[in-house]
Amino acid sequence: MSPGWDRVAMLRSTSCRTLEGRRVLLLLPQDRTVAQQIVEDCQRLSGLRPCTVMVGDSTRSLSATDFEVDRNDVVSGLTTTLHSLAVAGEIDDILHCWSYGDAHPHDEELAQGPYSLTAIAAWLATRRAKGNIRVTVLATGGLGQDGDAGGRVPVRAMLAGLLKGMSFELEGCATRYIDVDRYQGDLGAFMTTAWVENETSKPTHLVVRCSEAWNRSWKETTITGSGAECNVDGGNARIECDGGMYLITGGTGGLGIEMAIRLAEGGARKIVLVGRDSANIIEHPDGTWASCDEIQSSRIDRIGAAIQTMRAYGADVEVVSCDIRDKDAVACLFRSESFENLRGIVHAAGVPGGALVQASGQEEYGRVMAAKVLGTLNLLNAVRDLENSDSVQWIVQFASLALHNWWGTRTSDLRGR
Repeated sequence: MSPGWDRVAMLRSTSCRTLEGRRVLLLLPQDRTVAQQIVEDCQRLSGLRPCTVMVGDSTRSLSATDFEVDRNDVVSGLTTTLHSLAVAGEIDDILHCWSYGDAHPHDEELAQGPYSLTAIAAWLATRRAKGNIRVTVLATGGLGQDGDAGGRVPVRAMLAGLLKGMSFELEGCATRYIDVDRYQGDLGAFMTTAWVENETSKPTHLVVRCSEAWNRSWKETTITGSGAECNVDGGNARIECDGGMYLITGGTGGLGIEMAIRLAEGGARKIVLVGRDSANIIEHPDGTWASCDEIQSSRIDRIGAAIQTMRAYGADVEVVSCDIRDKDAVACLFRSESFENLRGIVHAAGVPGGALVQASGQEEYGRVMAAKVLGTLNLLNAVRDLENSDSVQWIVQFASLALHNWWGTRTSDLRGR
């Protein structure tokens, strides 16, 4: 599938019938001025007093409809609050605004963003009332329409993928992601644009800038050809290598090895295969390979054969041990003299994971996200620190395939997106 953005009309509605008469649960942003405005707008548009949850100094009930959760333990506090809601069965909409506004420290972004959504998904999976419910995330800096300044906070981009997973996992749950530059009393327009024309469970990702909006769209892509050259919908998409050095994380895994062979075939002259267990892979003087731990012999044989293939194409291949999740280790790796000629990076590192969003606890989610998200950030920071960072021509990332199982096991783990 190939992503794109389609321009959509912002639907102005003073009544916003899409909220009329609906009980709303608001997760309020930390900007208290904006938070109060959203509460007032929601009450005006729905005609009902919303339930609110804000991040504060402790987990407690402020009133029958207003709650606070401890910023130092957001997930537990939110879970407790959700299960204590006396009106849980009456909630029609959840409006998640915790990722609106300026970026928070990384741990807070995770807790108030992805981790909080997994808590909401778990609650929705067990609630007694099984009627339809809508979940809308209102965020800032997560997604960016082509060419704009969005996407500044990578953690917030994950919310779009998690929402997609929730809409497929949870019966009667529909989701929307709306990325805005600022809130100016536009709740009616946002919600009307996102919901009024399509009440189905198909998720929609909107980017709103001032009075203009774009919707994320996907089209089928046909790929033909093989080797270093292929055609995408009739257009040439050749892997270009200028004889420089190329780094592959997860380099001794299946995807990493396949990409390394293609790079060698395409003209790469230096390939560095990076992996957490690469220190245990040993090359003997006679060109055979072995392992000093319990790595399967069949895997060692496959790695050795692949490296011989790359060398046959003329590439110098180096196997390096580095945990891509470790910022200091990545920075140390990039200080090697050979990285002065770095031309491209393939980020194929990852750990197994495929749980439903509703079953993904904070620890499990963090474990799976570390290689993909922290690894990406560590790589980007290391590239920026290179004296010749402009020489890096491209970075390719591999995403999780778990979400493609919608029709089977309904595994909706999109953490590798």
